[in-house]
Amino acid sequence: MFPDSGRVRVGLDVTTDNRVFLKLTADDVSLTPASIPNSVLKTLIVESLLRWGPTLLVIDEFESSLHPELQQFLMDELRASNVNAIITPHSMIPTNYVKDVREVVVLRLEKGETRAYRLSENVRERLWEAKLILSDFLFSGPLRPEVGG
Repeated sequence: MFPDSGRVRVGLDVTTDNRVFLKLTADDVSLTPASIPNSVLKTLIVESLLRWGPTLLVIDEFESSLHPELQQFLMDELRASNVNAIITPHSMIPTNYVKDVREVVVLRLEKGETRAYRLSENVRERLWEAKLILSDFLFSGPLRPEVGG
């Protein structure tokens, strides 16, 4: 997050009217909340939550404001933490970072009801044969109930 930075400290700052703000200091330079990029804030929040060891973590708009490499980093962090995570992306890109297609559950609205489908093992072979990445496969629409498990 801070290339060539020797010391990075994260803390809280309380204002005179008792509002609490995140304070980020790198090499004795303090950043105000307005100066901290959303991607840094989101990363700090997710990493902080993982340190608490939750059993379930839900992240809406996971990819919002995150560079693709940072998305992949956080997906790896979530996986390594063994937390049950529900990630609701608004784009298909984060699906490219899954290690196993069984990590993906697709929700579809069918006849007024939400149906959940887990991708089956044959999806991996279909991706390989078609030379597609998972996001392309999902976006192209070939998912049918017979593909789900």
